[in-house]
Amino acid sequence: MVRIKDYTGNVNGKFPLHAISVYFPGVKKDILDYNRELTEFQVFGIIPSRYMDGFWIGSAENPGLSYYDYKKDRVTPITGDTKLLQRVHRVYEENESTLWLTTSGCGVCKVILGEKDGKIVANSVQQFIFRDGQKEINDFFPMLVENDSIMWLGSRGMGLVRFNFKERKYKVLLLSDKEKFSINDILSIYRKDDTFYLGTVSGLVRLNFDAEGKPDVFCMGKEQGFLNDMIHGILEDENGFLWLSTNKGLVKYNPENNAFHTYYYSNGLQIGEFSDDAFYKCPYTGNLFFGGIDGLLYLEKERMNEVEYHPDVRFRDLTLGVEPVNFYDYYDEAANTLYLEGVSLSFSVSFIAPDFVEGDNFEYSYKLEGNHKEEWTPFTPDNVAVFKSLRYGDYTLKVRYKKDVFDTEYKFYSLNIHIQPPWYLSLWAYTAYMLIILILGIYGIRLAKKYYRREKLIKELMLHESHNAAMNSISGLFHETTGSFATIYKMCGQLRQFKSMPGEYYKMLDVIHETVLSFAFKSEGIWDERLSLDEYLPREITVYGEVGLKQLSDEMIRMLIYRGYNNLSDLTVDIEKGLKVFLPKNALSYIIYYLYSISLSAKVPVHISITAEGGTLTLRLNLSEEISDRIIGVQKEDGQLSASDSDFNTYLYQWLYVYAMKVMKGNASRKEHETFIELPLQQKKEEPIGGMNKKTVLLLEDKNEIAWLVSDILSDNYDVCCVHTSQEAFGYLRKNTPAVFLADTMIYLKEENKFIEYVQTNKGLLMNTAFIPMLTWKAAFLLQKDLNKLVDGFVVMPYNILFLKEIVNMAVSRRSVKEDTVLVNVPGETGRDIICETAEQANFAKQLLKVLDDNLDKEDLSTAFIAEQMNISPRQYYRRFKEISGLSPTDFIKNYRIEKAAALLLETDWPILKVISEVGIQSRSYFYKEFASRYGVTPKVYKKNRLDKEITEEENIDN
Repeated sequence: MVRIKDYTGNVNGKFPLHAISVYFPGVKKDILDYNRELTEFQVFGIIPSRYMDGFWIGSAENPGLSYYDYKKDRVTPITGDTKLLQRVHRVYEENESTLWLTTSGCGVCKVILGEKDGKIVANSVQQFIFRDGQKEINDFFPMLVENDSIMWLGSRGMGLVRFNFKERKYKVLLLSDKEKFSINDILSIYRKDDTFYLGTVSGLVRLNFDAEGKPDVFCMGKEQGFLNDMIHGILEDENGFLWLSTNKGLVKYNPENNAFHTYYYSNGLQIGEFSDDAFYKCPYTGNLFFGGIDGLLYLEKERMNEVEYHPDVRFRDLTLGVEPVNFYDYYDEAANTLYLEGVSLSFSVSFIAPDFVEGDNFEYSYKLEGNHKEEWTPFTPDNVAVFKSLRYGDYTLKVRYKKDVFDTEYKFYSLNIHIQPPWYLSLWAYTAYMLIILILGIYGIRLAKKYYRREKLIKELMLHESHNAAMNSISGLFHETTGSFATIYKMCGQLRQFKSMPGEYYKMLDVIHETVLSFAFKSEGIWDERLSLDEYLPREITVYGEVGLKQLSDEMIRMLIYRGYNNLSDLTVDIEKGLKVFLPKNALSYIIYYLYSISLSAKVPVHISITAEGGTLTLRLNLSEEISDRIIGVQKEDGQLSASDSDFNTYLYQWLYVYAMKVMKGNASRKEHETFIELPLQQKKEEPIGGMNKKTVLLLEDKNEIAWLVSDILSDNYDVCCVHTSQEAFGYLRKNTPAVFLADTMIYLKEENKFIEYVQTNKGLLMNTAFIPMLTWKAAFLLQKDLNKLVDGFVVMPYNILFLKEIVNMAVSRRSVKEDTVLVNVPGETGRDIICETAEQANFAKQLLKVLDDNLDKEDLSTAFIAEQMNISPRQYYRRFKEISGLSPTDFIKNYRIEKAAALLLETDWPILKVISEVGIQSRSYFYKEFASRYGVTPKVYKKNRLDKEITEEENIDN
């Protein structure tokens, strides 16, 4: 602690050394004898005593509380129970023997004092720690006491605490819980009438309470013009103004009108950065004291509120862009107008109120009328008005200034500004623009027609997909029949390769049998006599796959309707949503069809539930005992089938049920009033992960049997990714580049030409992918002309299924040769919009991308600008660009900006405004519109979805 005698007689810190003393607990030294390295006494607060001739000193620790006696001229540490007396900031004397302390880390402490051997002793210390929910509040700086019972405590980070220390009750008041939580970090408290003023780390908070006790919070900080919003101390002068000590100077604040003025180094202030707890008002002189990192500052009462005259404002310097020019070359004094030229002009104008004595204390504010932002800027010492991208037109610049905070009635000074439009906004230029718009309109109509045609095609393809997938449609049955025969061709082709009959051939024969049986099952019975079917049934199932139970159940119900079961209201089926199992679909179809048909034959309500648990698929049926016995009794130990039905189809379905239950090792039983069919589930074999050189084949196929067959043929050399609709296929192609796109056009039977036409409209997606359609011989003949221009090979079904692998390998080989000279590394989907066929085109594309990357933050990336950067003419640039892309340069740059913005969203934590500024987009609404158009979601949802996907993929890898 430092004591300076007669500070008023020694201005500017010119004190004689003998007038300065340094105090430590129990020690007093002259300033000449002080050595900081030997001992340190960090003082946080000096509080006058109401009952003794001295004052209390709050300090860091060892001790945290001391007392200075005026008579003894000594600092005496408090002894006794001082364990909790650490980092003391404020002291309140409740009476002669009771103190209340705020501490940083130990909460609020109540200290009972005594005396021993002439020294002050802490006989007992009671600690008070407050809570807000689960959060503990124990860090306090300021304290304000009212009515000898209410204590207002400013916490560090947890708001204001109202503590009734008589009743031991408290309430925590958070000043802000979301937008500006930092104002809950309170450094100082001052009360003026019924208003609290709180100094926080994020500004000055004005706090009032209404008649019901609800708080009204108003905050002033950097947004309102403060140079710094960390308020360390608050003091009131004799005129009712508040003085705030901050990290960047002193702020003089008028509570009546919220006006303020900042004093900093530029105003002659010798101390710019102030400290916590370092503020004091002398009760004798009214002088204000503030301590900072460079020393102690005090304000004399007589000089605080001097007001002087206000000179007129003069406009002087002008800067166009970054080039200073002579203001008067553009200024017409008679008209008081500044004449400029440009379509979107950036310039600055400086102004000053000439005052060679107090000019450094002036603060200026301005606004530009005629602009959409017609608001006064906050008062600051800055005397330059800066305008960016100001459109041509007429404006008025108004400037005002202040020297103090007495009132808010300011005189303003005006300057008219006229910005003339450039030549290209003349009448004949507008005529040319109209012609260009007309031409672009015609071109846009052509593009719209092309887009409409593409959308119409995809809708027609979707209609054919749904129609051909329907049970018993002619196209669907033909497609499935072709697939079945393709399987037969595949297996027979393999059998012909052998001269003898190894054991594995029996497995292939089982596949052939099962496929033929599937065809007989899904068509009407063709036999007219009863036979023992054992010799026609394979002994085991070899074709397994993932089966959706709900889809399979719906398929069997459609078969029942087709075959005459019209009243299905008696049948209720309950299947868990999304339930899928790994089982042979055909065999499971036999079982479900038979159970549904025999349940309906009872002509009473039947409920069937299907569940999968513990490695078993369970079908539970509430059937009569007669029907239940019939289901169980249809299988006999001797393998003979009970044939009491008169028609062959029922006889066949019973055989298929018995066969499926046998090969799937199923069990039928009856418990109480329910019948249970239990089928053991198979474990899905994990597909081996492809090596570094294993390429991807995208397969468009809606029949699982054909998908399994193609995967079996190609799995040794390729990873097969199967999709079921053209929308899924082209969605995949927009994000990935498979080696081969293999499409089963029989999905669109008799409409294959529309599918080929749709592929043609999206051929840009196939520049690095071989396209191989699978079609019938008739479609191949009719579409031969179109196919020659588009495809890399085709498979005639079912005859060419034996050569599928060879066809795919040849297409991939030819495609590899084409790609040798067209590689240009373009990130994202934009790379699909650039197609280079020569090394010269590739070099042009690389040069273009470099220019875009270097200048992407510029809004104006016109053809002329880019051509100039590439050292070519605009016409040559446009011609060469059209050689490598089907887009216009404008659309390509727009796509490039949007994709770059998407990448920045994922790679950085930047806000949206910074991201769009980085890619040269000025309009936030335009960015949201284009982003949603490209990605289907807003930027925020896009980033969240991608992050969620990455987390899910990492969890899957960990599992």
